[in-house]
Amino acid sequence: MRNRTELLAVVVLFFLALNVSGQTAGKDGNRVVGVIFKDEKTAFGDREAVASVLGYETRYLDSTNRDGVYCVTIPKEIKQFSLVFKAKGRWGSVTPTLTNDRDPIKIDRIVLEQMQPNNSEQLENIEALLEIEFAIYQTASAEAKQSIIKELSNFNSAIVVPPNPNLPEFSDPHERILRLIAKTRIETFLNKMK
Repeated sequence: MRNRTELLAVVVLFFLALNVSGQTAGKDGNRVVGVIFKDEKTAFGDREAVASVLGYETRYLDSTNRDGVYCVTIPKEIKQFSLVFKAKGRWGSVTPTLTNDRDPIKIDRIVLEQMQPNNSEQLENIEALLEIEFAIYQTASAEAKQSIIKELSNFNSAIVVPPNPNLPEFSDPHERILRLIAKTRIETFLNKMK
């Protein structure tokens, strides 16, 4: 294990899964359990991140506990689903389609990357990040949609594109072009959401 927090999260998840697997799914459905991390070492704390079912974000959801653990109950009538993971100031994440066929359903660790407007790696991958945000946006509540639009607008506004490409901090012309392209893609994306 990399550190104490990760070990604690694994132990809590193990005992949660052990406790859950000792119970029958019952009339409520099957449980999906996992841990959401801020980075490779640090789990989210109490109510800092949310796991929910795509398309049912306001009905089937759970916030992280102090160890980053969540447990979402999926009704048996929902045969297949995807989970959505969100936290303020972080890029969202969506699982591939899961089958609601056992209890518990354990999910591998989820890491929600912090939104960093001038991070070259994020700007290079902006299209993939925006696709995930759009998948979340399409089925989100009105309040969640406004939150996504606000975060992306703030992210876009914080991307620094100098008017003069000859400034010392932008000696690489690729960096300036990358930022201009990212801003254009985000603006197009935001217009699509209106």
